[in-house]
Amino acid sequence: MRSRLIPTVTGDRPDPAAALADGTPTGADLVAMAQVLASCPAVWAPLAVHDPEHRVHVRLTAGMRWEAYLITWPSGHGVEVHDHGAASGAVAVVAGSLVELVARRTVRPGAERLVRHRLGAGTVRPVPAGRIHDVVNTGPFPATSIHVYGPALETMTFYDDELQPVRTERVFAEPPLLALDEVRARLAAARTPA
Repeated sequence: MRSRLIPTVTGDRPDPAAALADGTPTGADLVAMAQVLASCPAVWAPLAVHDPEHRVHVRLTAGMRWEAYLITWPSGHGVEVHDHGAASGAVAVVAGSLVELVARRTVRPGAERLVRHRLGAGTVRPVPAGRIHDVVNTGPFPATSIHVYGPALETMTFYDDELQPVRTERVFAEPPLLALDEVRARLAAARTPA
């Protein structure tokens, strides 16, 4: 599936109530949730903290079977090559640009093991369960992104340069910064004409 642009605030944005439902989300639901959250800076912008030395991630909000993180990326920073366990996801870049490095399932001799996908501001990209990838800010300026996962992250496995697993870490859910009702209220306020 190709990356999709975030709809404009006055355009064809998914309905927030439907997108932020508490059912078991599909991949399309996760993309819709990421679009809705990304398209409303009132939800995330006041919480975006940029540290010039470290990537900062916070659990923005969560439903019963999904969660959303706000991540700020200084120039030159990334994660490591990893997967998200059983969770699917979606990444929405809200400021700056990122590069997703996706592992190839099969690699010809001499071929690159990771395929680059540029994710500019406004891009939403699905992350299917089982995808091995890395996300890096290769640009000169900080970047900000929203990541939505369903089900909530439980483990992340990290891989070496040969794409062999080297460790699996358990993810302990921190309390979200915003209750889901607060997110819904901010989304509704943003949709209300002035």
